[in-house]
Amino acid sequence: MGFADLGMTTESKALIGLFHGRTECKKNKYGKPEKEVKNIGIVGAGLMGAGIAHVSIDKGFNVILRDTTSKALSRGYSQISKGYEGYVKRKRLTNAEYDNVLSNLQCQSTFDNFEKCDMIIEAVFEDLKLKQNVLAELEQRIPEHCVFASNTSALPIHQIAANSRRPQKVIGMHYFSPVDKMELLEIVRAKQTSDDTVRSAVSVGLKQGKVVIVVGDGPGFYTTRLIMFAGSEVFDLLQEGVSPKDIDKATKNFGFPVGSATLFDEIGIDVAAHIARDMHAAFGERLTDQSMPQLFQELVANNLHGRKSGQGLYIYQKGVKGGAREINPKFTEIIKNYSKEPKEKVTMENIQWRTGLRFLNEAARCLEEKIITSPTDGDIGAVFGLGFPPMKGGPFRFIDTYGVSKIVDLMNNYRSKYGDRFTPTQLLVDMAKENKKFYS
Repeated sequence: MGFADLGMTTESKALIGLFHGRTECKKNKYGKPEKEVKNIGIVGAGLMGAGIAHVSIDKGFNVILRDTTSKALSRGYSQISKGYEGYVKRKRLTNAEYDNVLSNLQCQSTFDNFEKCDMIIEAVFEDLKLKQNVLAELEQRIPEHCVFASNTSALPIHQIAANSRRPQKVIGMHYFSPVDKMELLEIVRAKQTSDDTVRSAVSVGLKQGKVVIVVGDGPGFYTTRLIMFAGSEVFDLLQEGVSPKDIDKATKNFGFPVGSATLFDEIGIDVAAHIARDMHAAFGERLTDQSMPQLFQELVANNLHGRKSGQGLYIYQKGVKGGAREINPKFTEIIKNYSKEPKEKVTMENIQWRTGLRFLNEAARCLEEKIITSPTDGDIGAVFGLGFPPMKGGPFRFIDTYGVSKIVDLMNNYRSKYGDRFTPTQLLVDMAKENKKFYS
């Protein structure tokens, strides 16, 4: 009897839903491209570029990894070879297979042989002008059929392709870090991206072993948009004097693998500052007030870049892990200049709902705006890309389980205290009225 009972729990239903969704996103729903991709050029040998090369060279792709300096190239090569040495140690690969896999990788500081590439994946720093320049330079070299994919986490693809002479061949392929461990690939289709370009990107992603969702173009696409909307509430809480440790504890108790305050140190506050500025320009007060982009800029100016610079919201020291980390006194000092009056006593539940409702509402808005095409894609993207608790099945499954009208009531309650950023999106309001669910 016990086992049958387990099969009926909401957690079990959520996990079964995820299993079917993941299976769905591992299939090619888009068909074969006109020309199979065999040769890939990757521009940028940093963490992401090297990670993308790592998941490509053992799948039969020939990869050219290009960066401007030999230092960057040797760091990228070292990251890849160490990853594969680990496979040999764990008996997943033989020495001969290791040699064979690494022979598919060519590291170089020029664009030689890029004219033979079927796809370029650009993984340079998150800067629009820089990405446009890389595209302009490569369009003079690459063949007509070659796809140009940008591994951007937030810059709209139509802006990257603004000066392109073949915008139908430009697409977004947003990988997650670390690339060899994170399953999700968010493919971003701009209005001018052709069906065949989508087919090429999907087939490459599936061959790399990824769980693939195809989303519409717009600031932050789907996943980064959700992080930033929930993250803007994290920073509001910090401005109200809530400790990063309390935010981390509350969000981890909800089921996220990484606390929502620590997450910004992991992403890199310098990267988040770029995204916050661009997304604030696009979404305005619905995202946050002017203080968040300004606060990010000040943190960056003071070298609080997060884990990579040894300090962000926390201090990072060798051997000091998780809960034992010290909150950065520099951060505490800076945040005081941006302090806000709390509207009520902040509890763990309050932290969970404030950050959670912003996340859930934005997910529903992305479905309403057709950034995502189905609740399944939305749930898969949130669980496999952002660590949304699998036991809760993703934002759409969670809204169904909790009850759409209860979520709308909660949002209206928070709206009365905290203002219009908690306005429930029209889709949720309509569904609550008609007593509908995302999944039948």
